[in-house]
Amino acid sequence: MTKICLHKKGDISNMANYRTSSLLPVFLKVFEEAMHCTLNQHFQTNNIPATEQYGFKKGLSTEHATFSLIDNILMAWNKKNSYW
Repeated sequence: MTKICLHKKGDISNMANYRTSSLLPVFLKVFEEAMHCTLNQHFQTNNIPATEQYGFKKGLSTEHATFSLIDNILMAWNKKNSYW
């Protein structure tokens, strides 16, 4: 792990005025974004997520999931009532 010293405040010659910081989180964020893009492209190319999957899909939210649930309930209720 690569660590660097960052100056906080005060005299630059006093080592107590520095804090260590790791560069690893920066590299991990870049790696995470690259993996996200690659996996997202793979899933969309191969049409992997089910149509009922609302999480992690761009443009879909909990409102869409709620609307779909209510729509399915009402459709089932209407079918049941049409038999009477």
